[in-house]
Amino acid sequence: MKLDRFLAAVLLLCMLFSMLLSCELVPYDDPAPSPDGGTSDGDGDGDEAGGDGDLMMTLHINEVCSKNTTTKAPDGGKYDWIELHNPTDEEISLSGFGISDRKGKVKHTFRDGVKIAAGKYLVLWACGEENTLDKPEGGVYLPFAISAQGEEIYLFNSMGIVLDRMTVPALDDDRSYGYSLDGKGVLGVLTPSCGTSNKQSKLHQLSDDVVGFSHESGFYGAGFTLTLDLPEGYTAYYTTDCSTPSKYKEVFPTEGISITDVSPTANQYSNLYVGNMDMAYEGYTKDQLPTDPVDKCTVVRVVVYDKSGRATGTITKTYFVDYDAKSGYANVPIVSIASTPSELYGADGLFTNKEYWSKGTDAEERANERRVSFTYFDGEHTYSFDQEVGLRLHGTSTRAQSQKSMTLFARQSYGNKAFEKVIVGDAKECRSMVLRADGKSKIQEGFLQSLVSERELSTCDYTPCVVFIDGEYAGVYNLYERFSDDYVEEYYGIDNDNVYIVKKGSEGNVDGAKAAYQDMYNKLCYLSASGTANYNTLASLVDMQSLIELMCAQIYLCNADFDVDQNIAAWRVIDPSLEDPNNPYADGKWRFVIYDLDISIGAWAPALNMTKFDTRINSYVCDYTTNGFTQQGLWTWAVPMELAPIVNLMKNPTFKRTFALTFQDMVNVDFERTRVLEKLEAALDVYEPLMEKHFARYGVPVNEYATGNAEGSSNSDWKIVEWFGGSSTCTPVTGAMWRQEMQFAVDFFDRHGAYALQHLKEVFALSGSLVTATVTAGQGGAVYLNGNTQIPFGEDGTWSGTYYTDYAPLVTAVPAEGYTFAGWVVTGGATLPSLTDAEVRLTSVTGDYTLTATFTPVTPVS
Repeated sequence: MKLDRFLAAVLLLCMLFSMLLSCELVPYDDPAPSPDGGTSDGDGDGDEAGGDGDLMMTLHINEVCSKNTTTKAPDGGKYDWIELHNPTDEEISLSGFGISDRKGKVKHTFRDGVKIAAGKYLVLWACGEENTLDKPEGGVYLPFAISAQGEEIYLFNSMGIVLDRMTVPALDDDRSYGYSLDGKGVLGVLTPSCGTSNKQSKLHQLSDDVVGFSHESGFYGAGFTLTLDLPEGYTAYYTTDCSTPSKYKEVFPTEGISITDVSPTANQYSNLYVGNMDMAYEGYTKDQLPTDPVDKCTVVRVVVYDKSGRATGTITKTYFVDYDAKSGYANVPIVSIASTPSELYGADGLFTNKEYWSKGTDAEERANERRVSFTYFDGEHTYSFDQEVGLRLHGTSTRAQSQKSMTLFARQSYGNKAFEKVIVGDAKECRSMVLRADGKSKIQEGFLQSLVSERELSTCDYTPCVVFIDGEYAGVYNLYERFSDDYVEEYYGIDNDNVYIVKKGSEGNVDGAKAAYQDMYNKLCYLSASGTANYNTLASLVDMQSLIELMCAQIYLCNADFDVDQNIAAWRVIDPSLEDPNNPYADGKWRFVIYDLDISIGAWAPALNMTKFDTRINSYVCDYTTNGFTQQGLWTWAVPMELAPIVNLMKNPTFKRTFALTFQDMVNVDFERTRVLEKLEAALDVYEPLMEKHFARYGVPVNEYATGNAEGSSNSDWKIVEWFGGSSTCTPVTGAMWRQEMQFAVDFFDRHGAYALQHLKEVFALSGSLVTATVTAGQGGAVYLNGNTQIPFGEDGTWSGTYYTDYAPLVTAVPAEGYTFAGWVVTGGATLPSLTDAEVRLTSVTGDYTLTATFTPVTPVS
């Protein structure tokens, strides 16, 4: 079950931070280390002036330099550096204080004797060397360096509380970042003043706050004149074509500029050929890219200069005019992405250069990242925030589709290491998200993951939205949380520097991840699980419940594009000793993530008669009758190497029983017919009003081709036989037609449960009968099935599910606060070995039965 962030350390946040050059050092005597070879644990509360309480809002990070090429440290090295400033009239001792580039981890603790005189400065040399005790006296050396791409620096008191922090952007060589007036004034890029006051330093960049806009980004019912409020002597330059403004662009006129609805203007980007339509599984007709103008917004980008040549960063504002009368936007968020258009659509553009339609290495993907402006409007179309982020193409084969999926990264080098607001999911901080095209159904990934989001299996939350790219309508997308080391830190409380992540069985996030995963995988394959000792060894490597839930979900959903080497992701803590011992997720076990569910529940309908695909086609076509255990041969446990770990684990009776019971739990709870259909219908209600405009933008989805002369295709062997909602002639698709096509999903969840249970019986060779278990609970508590599935009681306090008698369920009663468990009452074809134990496994199940958990209030002490 996803945690709403496991509580790690409680840290206070304060100010911002700096970068620098030429240097006057404050000497100090570096004392000997403590007898144990470590550092003193002084708490800073002694008789020396400047105890912790006095330091709040006084001692601060004043200036930071991350690309120092000229200033030498006492040992002669040219290191990154951090300058602390004591603005008080008393000396401050730093004994026991700490500094770090990670909020939750102190990386350097100051030893006894490190002090800053009244009104003086202390330079810390971020050399990145672990054994700093070998350094000569006269300097303080840190075991970490500062990222040239920008990051945050944290100053802690002796209790681990954050006294100050500074968010450092990416810097050029020999530039620093800091306060213009030593701890006050504006933060900006400086000419470095290492170890001395910043007051004489040259400020190289202006704050964006110097300019005021008459209208904030937003939706407006009518056109208006946009004006700017500038200080005297400042000049603004602007663009409205999404290109980056500079002093070589047009001067923003004093009288302002007119903002109107620009939707009727000609398309600049929407008609460009940006997808490989000869890939049949894209499923759209090439000849139906938009012929009419698509909806548009006005993107105004501004930069401001003062008389000395200092400039702001690029400021982006986005305006939608007269959208009240436009359809296709009801009740969903709107995202506007503004790039320098050549970055996406030029000769080297991510969308137009086919070289980028093949996924590269991690280094190549990072090098190809584009800086863009991201603006977010909520479901009521109220402006929320905007910021600069990085954009990459997302996915593998889907990169060649016309509608591109994208990954978005907040980075310190773009101005903020996290998104200003968390707009999807329950994390307290978000550093990356995915805008996923999700094919023609739109319900595949997010909706299906949401059905199992309450389990031990890791899932990502989502929200549907409409996206504009460089001012033009780009269609319906789903905005997702992105699974990453930051995700693990947010939801499971594991430091993101202490996480292994492996995707597709081969893509590791850090050195050692792939090898550790492969070691676990090999043991699952070749260490026989039939005996108790070996199984316990394997269970110490893998969270078996997480693995079982992954397999059960994939089987139920009939995902034809999954095995343990394809579209699978897993994670584990690297070093459990570095984490809170009370954190249940810090045990070093691998846990699993479910993702990439495009080819499941029969939603993916490729070109049925194409010779290129006829050897694979039967693998991808399924409906509610499909046996997910045996589809494509992946689940026939006697044969496939792809599932060798499962074949081995099924030899163990404990694993097999847990698997069978979990599968039945998920059929009865997570995929329960009424629950899922209500949720599905609600999702379809959201998308239906959006789809007509989406298909007008991208063309008619096609279900079937045949050999022959294909209209709209460069491949003469293709001919459209059936299109989305009809045959022979492709006509515009309405939202109602899309809703009708989505009936396949309704049918699947309406009928598949009964088939899935029958398939379980066949594959597991179950000999028992299928009986109905009815569970009730009086007020005051919850009931869990098999340790992991909480029963979702109805309004009448009753729930029913069907189970085979071969494996008796385990039931657990959990009293609510203020109550105590009073006992079980069982009637019908089952018995319990104890009516008073809160956790007990049923015995002698012969027919339908009813089980009631009773709770009584705790008598208050008078």
